[in-house]
Amino acid sequence: MTESPTCSRWPPKPPKVTSINLVDRLRLREVGNRRQGSHHLIGARDLYWSLYPRVTVVNVDKPPCFLRKFTPDGRYLIAFSSAQTSILVYEYRGVTAAGQLMSGSDVMLWQDDEEFGSIEARQNLFDTLFCLKHSITVLEPNAEALGPIGQLNRECSLFTADSRHLIVASSCLCSQTGDRFPGLLDFYQTNESLSPSVNLPVEDIRIFSVDIVNGRVCDEQRFKCDKIVLSHNQGLYLCERFLSVLSIQHQTIHIFQVEPELGRLIPLQQIGRFLFDDDEMLLRPYLVPASEPSPDTAHRFAPMVESVMTGLKHRVMSWLFRKARDTGIQSRFFQNFDHFRHLRLWKMQMVDSDIFLFRLASEDLITMKVDPNTQPTWYVMYNWKTTEVLGVYDCYSRELLDLYEKCTDQFRHPDGKVTFPCSTSSCHEAKSAHQRFKRTLDNAKGGCESETVRRVLSQLPLASQTFATTPYLDVSMFSYDDKLISQLERPKVAGDSYVRFFSRRTNRLAFQLQCGLGARGGTHSGARNLVAFIFHPTDPFAISVQRSSHRGEYTANFHLPANVPPST
Repeated sequence: MTESPTCSRWPPKPPKVTSINLVDRLRLREVGNRRQGSHHLIGARDLYWSLYPRVTVVNVDKPPCFLRKFTPDGRYLIAFSSAQTSILVYEYRGVTAAGQLMSGSDVMLWQDDEEFGSIEARQNLFDTLFCLKHSITVLEPNAEALGPIGQLNRECSLFTADSRHLIVASSCLCSQTGDRFPGLLDFYQTNESLSPSVNLPVEDIRIFSVDIVNGRVCDEQRFKCDKIVLSHNQGLYLCERFLSVLSIQHQTIHIFQVEPELGRLIPLQQIGRFLFDDDEMLLRPYLVPASEPSPDTAHRFAPMVESVMTGLKHRVMSWLFRKARDTGIQSRFFQNFDHFRHLRLWKMQMVDSDIFLFRLASEDLITMKVDPNTQPTWYVMYNWKTTEVLGVYDCYSRELLDLYEKCTDQFRHPDGKVTFPCSTSSCHEAKSAHQRFKRTLDNAKGGCESETVRRVLSQLPLASQTFATTPYLDVSMFSYDDKLISQLERPKVAGDSYVRFFSRRTNRLAFQLQCGLGARGGTHSGARNLVAFIFHPTDPFAISVQRSSHRGEYTANFHLPANVPPST
C-alpha cells in the first residue's frame, strides 16, 4: 500500500544543519568533499563559517602613519606617512605570527584591561604582524618646483591586478614653474573648460606609479591648472592595465597603460576635444593657439574660442539626433538642443577595458552651485577604441537600471577578479535587500517609481576599487547592520554598540567587532566619531581605524581570531 501524497509526517523533520566545527571543515576541505557540480569557491567559502576575527585589541600602538589598504594578494599593507609625502609598505606576516602574543586571549581586550597581558599586546601587536619593507619618498622638493610640493591624497590609491604597482596622486595649488606663471590658455585648454569656481578650485595634479615590490617610483604624469577629483578614486579608474583620468576642468579623459614590468604610464589616447590620435595632427594647421604665429595659415584660433563641438560631444549629439529621428521626436531634440550642447563631463567609470560609462550634467551642478536633486543628468556608454556611442540614457531610464541590477558585479569589478561576489546580480540576500530598499523609496513621502529609479542610478558611475572583497561582508554568509559597516569602503559613524555578525547557516551570533570605547562610555558627548574598516582579502583579520572629532586623533583596533596557534 502506497502512502497518500496528502499524508505528511508530524512533527516535521527538522532541517539538517551542517557542522561548522573548524576541525570538521578542515577535514572536508582536505579530502575535497564538496557538493557535486558546485564551484570551487564554495569549498573555500565554507571555511569562513567556522573562523572569525572575534578578538578585538583596542588602541594598538602603531607608527605615525595613515593605514590605507591591503594589496589584492594580501601580502602587503599600504600606509601613508604622517606628512603624506611617502608611501610605507608593510609586509604582512599572517595572524599566526601573533599566536604566542595572544595565547589565551579569547575575550575582548580593552584599553583599561590588564588581563592576558593586554598592554603588551597593544604595544607589540603591530610589529608582530607587520614588518616595514619599503619607505618610498614620492614627493620631494626640487629645483623646478618653486611653489609647494603638495601632499599625497590618502584616499586615492589603485592597485594593479598582480599587486605589484600602486597608483597614487597628489595635489597642490597652482604655482609658478620655472620662470613662467600660469596663463589664460592654461586654465582654458578647450572650449568646454569650466569657469573658475570657489567650490571647484584649480590645482596642480601629479599622478605616480609606484613599484611596491622593489620600493621605487616608476613614473609620473603632471596635470597643470586642472581639477581631478582624487578623493575615493572618483577621478581615476584602473581596469586591467588601463588607467583613465578624468579632467573635469578641461573636460578630457586621459587614458594610460601601466607597463607590466617597468610600471611606466604610457599615454594611449585622450577623449574630449579629439577622439583619435591623429585628430590633433590633422587640425593643427588650422587651429593653433593665438600666442603661436603660423605662417602657413591666416587662422589663429585658441581652443577656448573654437565654435565647433568637441569630438565626444559631437558623437553624443549625433546619437541623440539619430534616436530622435528613428522614433519620430525630432522636434523634442531641437527643443532641448541647447541643453544637450551645454552638458559637461561630471563622472566616469570603465565597465570593461573598452567601454566607459560617463555621467553628464550642467556646469552649475558640477561646480556645486545648485542642488543635484533638482537638475537632470545623462548617462553615456562609450567605446573608446571604436569611438562609438553605444547608448545615452536619462536619469529615469528603466533600461539602464535593469542593466545595472543584472550586471552589478561587472560594474563593481570590471576586470572580473573578484573572489567573493555578493551583489544583487549574484546573491539572493543582496537582491532581496535591494528590493526592500526600492520599496522603501516608493512608499516614502513624495516617492514614486521614477524617483526610485533616479535615486538608484545616482550611485553610477561607481568609483574604482572601493568595494571590499572579504568573505565576512558577504551577505549570503553573514547578516549585519549595513548602517554600521558595508562593502563600500567609506568611513561610517561609529555607534555605541558592537557591529554584530550573524551566521546565516545557524541564525546565531557568529562574532562581533568593537571599534572603540563607545560601548564603555568613553565617547565625548556630542562627538561624531568616524570609523573605517580595513579587511584582509582572505585572512580572518581586520583593522578598524577610528577618528574622534573631539580630539582629532586616529586610533587603530585589530580584530583577530581567538586561540590562534603560534607560527612555527
